[in-house]
Amino acid sequence: ALRLLTSNQGVQHQRLIDRLRRLLEAAAAAGELNLRLEAADMAFVLVRLGESFIWREFITGEEPDAVKAVQVARVLLA
Repeated sequence: ALRLLTSNQGVQHQRLIDRLRRLLEAAAAAGELNLRLEAADMAFVLVRLGESFIWREFITGEEPDAVKAVQVARVLLA
């Protein structure tokens, strides 16, 4: 199930990236965000970042930590 959810060939993964890309582009266009990467690249990185913290129990055996994912995302978007 994890492979299906996180595979770049799956629809779920690409939908998340596309939606986040549109949100980033809108925020940048409104002057609310200064993107230092292309919106598509930043969206991909942020989705993978979130997946790594949310699914970390299956990756490393550690507890999921969505709060940490948000903290790291804020650093990347600052």
